[in-house]
Amino acid sequence: MTASSADIARLLALLARPGDVFELRGLARINGQQHVTSGYFDDVDELVRAAAGRSGKDNGVYITINPTKPALLARAPKNTTRRAGSGDTTSDRDVERRGRLLIDVDPVRPAGISSSEDEHAAALALAKTIRDELTALGWPAPVLADSSNGGHLLYAIDLPVDDGGLVKRVLEEMHRRFATKDLEIDKKVYNPARISKVYGTLTRKGESTTDRPHRLSRILEAPEALAIVTRDQLEAFAPAVGSGPAPDRNDRTRGTRDYTPRDGRPEFDLVDWIAEHLPDAVEREWSEGRKWLIPTCPLSPEHDRKEAFIVQKHDGTIAAGCQHNSCFSSWRELRLHFEPDAYDRSGAGRDAQGRRLTDREPPPETLYEDERYQTEISAAELDTFADRDREEPSERTAATISNGFRAEWHDSVRGLANGRSKAGADGTGKPPWLRGPELAPDLKGHYNDPWVSLRLVEDELCRVAGGAIVVVMGGSGSGKSSLVSNVLLQHARDVGPAIALSIELPAHELAARIVGIRCDASWEDALRGRVRQEFVEDALNLPRLYVIDRERATIENLARCVEQARKDFPGEAILVAIDYAQLLESSEREIRMRVTDAFKQIDRVARRLLFVAIAVSQMSRASAVAASSGEKIGAESAALGAESAAIEQYSTVTLSIGKRGEPRQDGSRAVELSVGKGRMSDMSDRVIPMSYWGRSGLWRVSGDAISAAEVRAEREIGKANEREREIGNLLVGIAHRANTPLSRDELSKLIGKGNRKQRLAIIESLVVTGELVEVNRTKRGSRSWLIWTPDRANTTPGIQLASDMPSEGAWDG
Repeated sequence: MTASSADIARLLALLARPGDVFELRGLARINGQQHVTSGYFDDVDELVRAAAGRSGKDNGVYITINPTKPALLARAPKNTTRRAGSGDTTSDRDVERRGRLLIDVDPVRPAGISSSEDEHAAALALAKTIRDELTALGWPAPVLADSSNGGHLLYAIDLPVDDGGLVKRVLEEMHRRFATKDLEIDKKVYNPARISKVYGTLTRKGESTTDRPHRLSRILEAPEALAIVTRDQLEAFAPAVGSGPAPDRNDRTRGTRDYTPRDGRPEFDLVDWIAEHLPDAVEREWSEGRKWLIPTCPLSPEHDRKEAFIVQKHDGTIAAGCQHNSCFSSWRELRLHFEPDAYDRSGAGRDAQGRRLTDREPPPETLYEDERYQTEISAAELDTFADRDREEPSERTAATISNGFRAEWHDSVRGLANGRSKAGADGTGKPPWLRGPELAPDLKGHYNDPWVSLRLVEDELCRVAGGAIVVVMGGSGSGKSSLVSNVLLQHARDVGPAIALSIELPAHELAARIVGIRCDASWEDALRGRVRQEFVEDALNLPRLYVIDRERATIENLARCVEQARKDFPGEAILVAIDYAQLLESSEREIRMRVTDAFKQIDRVARRLLFVAIAVSQMSRASAVAASSGEKIGAESAALGAESAAIEQYSTVTLSIGKRGEPRQDGSRAVELSVGKGRMSDMSDRVIPMSYWGRSGLWRVSGDAISAAEVRAEREIGKANEREREIGNLLVGIAHRANTPLSRDELSKLIGKGNRKQRLAIIESLVVTGELVEVNRTKRGSRSWLIWTPDRANTTPGIQLASDMPSEGAWDG
């Protein structure tokens, strides 16, 4: 019997609600290679048939314990299975909600084999004990199941995908209370996309023997319907850190990293982490620190020849990756696969309600802090105050501000901020400085300044106050003008007036760029009338978009346009783009002075009229090379603009377009956008992954911002690994050309790259991965086998692989 359709149907009746979508996944090894079969189902009957059909063909048949987003039905023909590739299976962000809690009791035994009858019985007994103890705590009845090698308890819960780490805490507490040296409670099954055994299907681990047979998983006991374990019950069982008893420091299963405080946070121990999440990882010698090879890539099971790795340099830097480009390429990706909340654990970056905040969010605005405003002033009076504070200083009355300073004195302060007042030159007779107490009214005068968020769809690039300058830099053809156009369009559609001071392009060419972005058309298609007219008119139906043609692109006309936009759309924040800033009219002739004067003009008008300016800046050829190669990222990129001293002086934020990937099938490229300077928050020195479609000019954010230090470390490790791969290829080539097998030391001496210790470590890795093999030959006076390439060893008479030899004789030294 290879399947029980009755048990499969019973499981689905307990799991599924109308409209739920689940992934069915089969895992098998064929000729030593991992094969993954996957499909998304919203038809229970078809899911039962498909699961029963896979049973016995696959090593194991699994299902997502939590429902996935219905949109995944479009990933492939629904209600059927097919061979899955990278990215075709469920990730944590694909899960709709947390509906089930899995408690998996498994015997401790070597990997890849079934449990013995005694081990199997002990695991089931412990599962029943856990169930009884939880029932005594008031938990409702679960599904009690035989997983074929251990015991399962499946409880109903109702939690969001981002549960604040509650399910993880519950499983860790289960392990602390119930695990023994012979029986484990799996702590790793907390992630939302977790798959579990389809009860009623066959599990095949290793060979089926009399004492370790293959078994059918099955439901042992289950209620008619699962009642929900409440959040309060879960929290009571596993209280958050600081709200319950201190953990047992002698518990061997927890690892020192959970209990070694540093700055109020646990110290991270990579060795413990690997032991917990990747127990099959094999440590190998590495000249620059420590290195572990992962037998099967956790993100792509078909990568099962130790292509995945983790390294830790002597200075503590950690990196990870897989040799396949389609897989993960950073330590952060790998850790988040196992610990989705790993970088939110301390609560940093969350508000009081636990909601996630971005690192680009500005300080909250505080309006009218004086208690009198909260008690004595009516709403109408408050609106009057707000309107007055939005006026230009020169138009303010001499009414007294709350602390006794008069508005005309405040005007002189604003004049200083705009560079207009020097030692009474403005006619006020006031000195060109302010003392500490005199700064308060000036600060209060800015409480109502507008803040502008530069966005692409829902993703925020940065957020700045009115009067700020955001400098966007890039080399020729990097797409900087298109990026700024995307931001302008978003602002005009959703926020307020957006003004393009187009010094580089005439208005009709800028219009063609907008049509291309909004209609997925090339610039040439838009210019030559190949886009249907109704689409063109719809794309340009943006009443809040203003374009100043390059023939009239002056600061004076920009100021007039801003004032008109403020009348047309009162109270709405204004965003201005100046493309290119270096091309603004100036009386200066020397290039550096021209740029300085251009930014000074932009700064004056932006601060006076309180709009946010995006200044597009062309990089020099040398700077463009440094950016596009990834050599300069994060904070380093702030100095890449032409005449960077002026940019550094006047910019609030710098965004630099950097390294670009190869074209993808959809026509886009991966592009790095560096935040070099972020004066209003800690957003600086970061890299934002972007996607750019050069044909249409469309830009989108494709991932979370990453610390530039982390990217630099990954690149450094990547270079080291590339050097190792280069040395490895040379070693294999030399070994292949050798007429006879060589000792490790002989092979090492034939290559001039790297040091001896590094070369020997690489040779050992090549032997482990099978690119080099040991043969039944030794050197006189040595007990170590000689090595050769597999093809030379297999085709040379009298040569036998050492692995085929009896255990007596030479040993692998």
